[in-house]
Formats: sequence, structure tokens, C-alpha cells
Amino acid sequence: MKLLAKIQLAIIAGVAGYCTINQNFIEAKSFLYGAIFGIINLGILFFSLEKLFKKKSPFFPAMLLVGKYSMFGVALFFLIRHTTISLPWLVFGLSVPVPSIILYGFVNIKGHRFKDNKLNGSL
Repeated sequence: MKLLAKIQLAIIAGVAGYCTINQNFIEAKSFLYGAIFGIINLGILFFSLEKLFKKKSPFFPAMLLVGKYSMFGVALFFLIRHTTISLPWLVFGLSVPVPSIILYGFVNIKGHRFKDNKLNGSL
């Protein structure tokens, strides 16, 4: 999980730094808002799935997901209604967890190397 967080922070810092260098402060702010929402969304999703897989009561993760999406929707509605938000950059920020999970998969696959033409590990 720490590696996934580092990858996400690297993507966020790179894109926000690029926008800031090019004097696009509104785009950088919009991207950061979207990235923060995306990371919170992913964190709550992982937390609720962890509780569900630990055979805890399925009621708690289900209610957590329902509450998360309702609060997420209301917060995004008020954020989009804000006049100084660039919608494409906000959506780009919301999608930050997708490339970070893909990069995490490529970096983390090193434990499943081939040895004697057989896959080491379970797949």
C-alpha cells in the first residue's frame, strides 16, 4: 500500500508541477481537488473491502460504500458549481488512481518471475 501511495503522489506532483510551471493555476487547483477526491474514494473502497473480506458484518462495508458515494456526489456537485474549476482537469484528477494502480501492478509483478520456464507463484 505504501508503494501505491508513493506512485499516486508522484503522479500528482508531476502533473500539478507541470500545470504550475506553465502558469495554469486554475488547472493545477482543479487537478489537485480531483486527485484528493480520487485518493479518498480509493482509500475508503480499500478499507470497506478489507472489512468485508475479514468476515466482519457485511452491513458496515455496504453502508460505508453507500454513505461514501452520497457524500462524494454532494461534494463534487458543490465543487463543480464553483466557478474557478476546470472540469476536464478535475476529471483528470479523479482518474489518478487508475494509472497508479496499473503502475503498481507493473512494479509489483517482480515477485512472479519465470524460473525454469515455469511461473514462480500462483496464477
